[in-house]
Amino acid sequence: VHPMLLDLGILDYRKKARAGEAPRLLDELGYSEGTGYGRNLSRWFNGPFLKALGMNDQGLVFHSLRHTMVTNLLQSNVAGPLVSSIVGHAQKGVTHEVYFGKGYTVAQKMDALDRLPWST
Repeated sequence: VHPMLLDLGILDYRKKARAGEAPRLLDELGYSEGTGYGRNLSRWFNGPFLKALGMNDQGLVFHSLRHTMVTNLLQSNVAGPLVSSIVGHAQKGVTHEVYFGKGYTVAQKMDALDRLPWST
């Protein structure tokens, strides 16, 4: 868990969710056959959440988070393959597919995330 999320109280939020016996962090977002939990998360984010923030007219969608993360990591001089690993893209090429089986460590990913210009 990134330190910024800890500072923002993600563990306290999780404790409150568990007190209500919620099995997942965002338990109110139900499961959809064939698309899993992502579809309902995207619908909530693209609809009520962005509207509540007053950001629903800016062409933003849930997937914009990934675009922004990739851009910011690359602009922070994080290597492309490490960026791909952080955002969940498959590694390409023999070097990563065959010889780099264990992938990047959590410490390497944290170092990359620490390069980002975080603000609250």
